[in-house]
Amino acid sequence: MTSRSGRLEAVKRWWILGALVLAIVAAVVVWLAFFRNTTTPVSAADLGFTGTAGDSPGDPGVYVYATTGFEEVDALGGARHDYPDKTYLVVTDGPCGPVVRWQAIAERWDEAEHCGPDLSVTTSRGYHEWFGIPDLGTSSCTGRILPPPGETTWTSVCQDGDMTSTDVATLIGMETLDIGGTPVATMHIRVVGTTTGSTVGSTTTDEWRQPGTPLVVRRVVDDASSNASRIGDIHYVEQVTLQLESVIPTG
Repeated sequence: MTSRSGRLEAVKRWWILGALVLAIVAAVVVWLAFFRNTTTPVSAADLGFTGTAGDSPGDPGVYVYATTGFEEVDALGGARHDYPDKTYLVVTDGPCGPVVRWQAIAERWDEAEHCGPDLSVTTSRGYHEWFGIPDLGTSSCTGRILPPPGETTWTSVCQDGDMTSTDVATLIGMETLDIGGTPVATMHIRVVGTTTGSTVGSTTTDEWRQPGTPLVVRRVVDDASSNASRIGDIHYVEQVTLQLESVIPTG
């Protein structure tokens, strides 16, 4: 026969177990509500271009890339953004030259401010969003995107706080690509980048640029980096291939 105190202890244990289950459920709800990773596609209409599109390569407007690739991190159990089959480049006029933004998804974009007759990048921005947490990095850059006259290797440096990215570029040669049925003369450049400081990593990028414009006609990126945090190193990988569909922009 169960004593009254025994029954009370049993009830107490059930209350504790129930409270624990409710706490776990609440924690899961909070996690799903506030730390849910998303991949949000964008369309050309979402990009906010309000000017008049030009009619020549590199003019302001919206450019479309056929795209394959992804980015992923191993933080909080890991997450991945698979890129859609079309991504966008938006070119606008800046105070010193063209401002170029590549938009993959709402959670991922890169932007560069170009300046001067050789269209060197002066400011670079990169945006990533994981688990609803935005991360915008802004770097001041020196160097060139195209080779100096008579040279085939050159170096560019970007600085963001205690993080330094050094890119060593090599001119592979001139190559003609078929873009939407139109032959386009491009300069094939291979860029090997290293990052030191709070973020450590390496990147290899092959890009085919149209000289005289800010356009990247084709780009193949293999990026891997590690960022120290309180929960240990967070590893990031991005692999993406971009192929421009037309050198003439749309509005």
